[in-house]
Amino acid sequence: MLYSAWDHPRTAPHTGGQDLTQAPSRMKSLFLSVRMRLLALCLGLVFVLGGASSSVLVLMSQGHDARDAEQDQFQRFETVLAVQQAQSLFRHRSGQLSSASAVGEETGRTQARIAQQAAKATLDAELAKLATFDPVSASRVLGANSRIARLSEQAMVAMLGGRKNEAAVALKDLQQRLDQIEDTLRAANAREQSALRELQLHEHLQVERALLVASVVIAVAIVIGLIATFLVVHSVIRPLQITTDAIRQVNAGAIEIDLPPIRPDEFGDMAVALRQFRDQAER
Repeated sequence: MLYSAWDHPRTAPHTGGQDLTQAPSRMKSLFLSVRMRLLALCLGLVFVLGGASSSVLVLMSQGHDARDAEQDQFQRFETVLAVQQAQSLFRHRSGQLSSASAVGEETGRTQARIAQQAAKATLDAELAKLATFDPVSASRVLGANSRIARLSEQAMVAMLGGRKNEAAVALKDLQQRLDQIEDTLRAANAREQSALRELQLHEHLQVERALLVASVVIAVAIVIGLIATFLVVHSVIRPLQITTDAIRQVNAGAIEIDLPPIRPDEFGDMAVALRQFRDQAER
C-alpha cells in the first residue's frame, strides 16, 4: 500500500522519522488559527465600520459648523436691517419734533421730543450691535446722527424767521448727513447680503461634497468588509468540506483515499487525528 509523505501520521522519508503529529503545533506560531482568523475578521470589520462612522460624523460636524456660520451671518444681516428701520424711525421723529417746534405748541413739542429720544435710544442699541462686527459703519452712522436733530431744528427756525440762506445751508448739511447714513447702511446691507449668499453657496457645495465623501467611504468599507469576509470564510469552509468528506469516507471503510494535508491550524490537527484513525483501522 502506497502513501504519500503527508499520508503517514508518524514517519515520512523526508522527515527523518520525525513525528508529524507535532508539525501543526510547531507551525502555528507562523500562521493564524481558525479562531484567530475569525477574531481578526470581527475586529477588522469593527475597525472598518468604526472608521467609516467616524468619517461620517466628522463630515456631519463640519456641516453643523457651516450652518452655525450661516446663522451668524443671517443675524448680522438682520442687524443691518434693524439699524435701517431704527434710522428711518429716528428721522421721522426728528421731523415731527421740527414741525412741533415750528408750530410753537409746548405740549406737542414735549411729546415729539420724548418720541425722538425713544427712537434715538432704539437706534443707539441697534448701532451697538452693528459695532460688534462692522464698527466702521456704526461709527459713521453715529457721527452723522449726532447733529441731525439740531440741523433739522435750525433749518426750521431759520425758514420761519425768513433767513432763507441760513435755512438752505442747514438743509444742505442735513441732507448730506442723511445721504451719508443711507449710503453707509446700504453698503453694509449689500456686504452682509453678499456674505450670506456666499456662505449659503459654500454650505451647499460642502453638503454635496460631504455626501459624496460619505458615500465613497461607506462603499469602500462595504467592499473591504466583503472581501475580508470572503477570504476568511473561504479559508475555513473549503478545508472544512475536504476534512468532512474525508471523515465520511474513512468512516465508511474507504482506506486508500487522499487525506487532507497537515495544516498549521485546527484542520491540521484534525488531519493528523484522521490519519491515526485510518492507521488503526488498517491494523
